[in-house]
Amino acid sequence: QIVVLLIWKDFILYTATLIVSNITKSLVNATIAQRKYKTVFTKTNDKLERTEIISLFKDCGALFVYRVNTVVVKATDNMVLSAFLGLTTVGLYSNYLLIYTTIKSLLNRFFTAIKASMGNMYVVSNTERRYQFFETINFISMILYGTACVGVIVVGEEVIRRWLGNDFVIPMPFAALFGIEILFLGIKMNLMQMRNISGAFRQMWFRPVLGIIVNLGSSVILVQYIGIYGVILGTIIADITTNFLVDPFIIYKYSLEGYRPVSAFYKKNGVYMLTLAAICAADYMICPLVLPGRGWLSVILHAIICGISVPAGFMLLFSGTHEARYCLAMIRRLVNKLRKKMKG
Repeated sequence: QIVVLLIWKDFILYTATLIVSNITKSLVNATIAQRKYKTVFTKTNDKLERTEIISLFKDCGALFVYRVNTVVVKATDNMVLSAFLGLTTVGLYSNYLLIYTTIKSLLNRFFTAIKASMGNMYVVSNTERRYQFFETINFISMILYGTACVGVIVVGEEVIRRWLGNDFVIPMPFAALFGIEILFLGIKMNLMQMRNISGAFRQMWFRPVLGIIVNLGSSVILVQYIGIYGVILGTIIADITTNFLVDPFIIYKYSLEGYRPVSAFYKKNGVYMLTLAAICAADYMICPLVLPGRGWLSVILHAIICGISVPAGFMLLFSGTHEARYCLAMIRRLVNKLRKKMKG
């Protein structure tokens, strides 16, 4: 895409490049899969029962609705901004959106990496083990996305200022709202992963449709009163009223078979959010005092402070929990593996 822009400077070709690359990647993956797993692709005369086919189509339909929600929720932001505030505001917003999408693509790789492990765990484990694994992933995602949230709130404006200049900085609380949106993204990803591997698609299938309506409606209303802040706030409102309130009920009732009351999810995540708020407040006061006015050196140092304070704070405050002990054991195994490789 970069080469296409540099040579032809054509947006259509730039967009087409991504489509062609994705199709090529899928064809290559399909070819490799057919060669390595020939028994899976053997033809058979067996046919699925009609009830199985109907169930499959219903699951795919519900999953399609969820995927539409994922795409539409962010796509409508630019539409609302351009319609009510103009393209100049869209340009300012796009700079922050670039940071958001970069963080999203990096952190979402964590869930991509553990997808197979979560699926295997769900099949071979009992409900208690599933619950513990779900809580552990929730804890890790809170650390990862919470670190990004604090980093955006504390360092976001500084990055834009050093990168593009003061004229491109959108005053607070825009960076704070963006950070909160990233945090809810982490919560959504964990819930979505558990829903997908457990096949809980049809339960509350209308939730993503409701999310689109709430997001678009609240954004259109709020943007007229508080400007660009209303678009991000509309997304957060949609996340809270649909994802955060509805999805946990689905997961705890169907995926985790009522092993624990859903109130446990809200209590634990409430404590996590309060912890993040305290760490963020401390970093927001400390970072401006640490090596101020040194350009990118200051930005990098402040980002490092945020990157250390959140994981350290969580591991210290929740050291007695199963989730923290699991993370520490995982870190020890990684360190031991590195030591063995270095000795070898």
